[in-house]
Amino acid sequence: MDASTLHTCHPSRKPALRPPLSWLEPSGGIEGRGGCIGPPGLEVASDRFGHESPPEVYELCRGSNSKPPEPQKHKPEGGTIRTKKPKTPNGTLSANTESPETRQTALKLASLAISWMKQDRQLRVRQREELRRALANAAEFRGWGATGADPVSSAIKDVKDLTIAGSHFIAQDLVDELAGKKTEVSQLREVADSIHELADAKEWGDPVEVSYSHTVREGDGLVTRTQTLTLVDAEEAKEAAATIEKKLGAWEKLRVQMLDDLKLRQRQVNELEGSISAFAESSKGMVGEVLAILH
Repeated sequence: MDASTLHTCHPSRKPALRPPLSWLEPSGGIEGRGGCIGPPGLEVASDRFGHESPPEVYELCRGSNSKPPEPQKHKPEGGTIRTKKPKTPNGTLSANTESPETRQTALKLASLAISWMKQDRQLRVRQREELRRALANAAEFRGWGATGADPVSSAIKDVKDLTIAGSHFIAQDLVDELAGKKTEVSQLREVADSIHELADAKEWGDPVEVSYSHTVREGDGLVTRTQTLTLVDAEEAKEAAATIEKKLGAWEKLRVQMLDDLKLRQRQVNELEGSISAFAESSKGMVGEVLAILH
């Protein structure tokens, strides 16, 4: 890591780019990832990567007058991490698919379509109610039945297009999650190493807030959880680093399990493509009920 990547900590500087997992955050005038960690006067490697690239090892060292580097763009490794807006299917959705209500409805329809596909093209009672609410939301922001000679067919087409858009959202989210999971343990090791170096520093300023993410079991599934610690002295920093290192083995086992689960979900999203039209058609009766209530 060359010296040009180091800069002096400044409490007011905020990182321009954020990584997928937050490590060392600002607290009491000390910046974290994307800025600095540790007491005033310590320097770290600047966060020169965006959401798309795995983190570099943080380097803590003495320094005073180095200037911050210019932001740099990094290409994704292996072509697997990319930032891309979901395509609007066939140009038929005039609504902005990035708007909160459209995105939420699209994600819900795609999620229900996957469940429908997995359950021999059936939805359970609770899922049918979720579908009814999603269709009612779509009817509101898409203006179902306001114009056109065949409002049911037009609405079914909207259901299909929204489900396709939702599947794109899910697919991209899975790509991002998979990328994060593949580097999760190495990131945790780097966090522990950085805390060790911070603990060894001769000077200690304001408290340092440390955030790190790992896989945990929640209910019947696995999720990524972020934990935040506030370290006030070197002793606490040493204990925090030791705790992370002690739990790495258990977290790694859960990470592998979640990685397999994400890959399974990715396959299911890919398989959904050939069933979306049938799913949309299967909602025809409920679409008619929604239209009847509206008009």
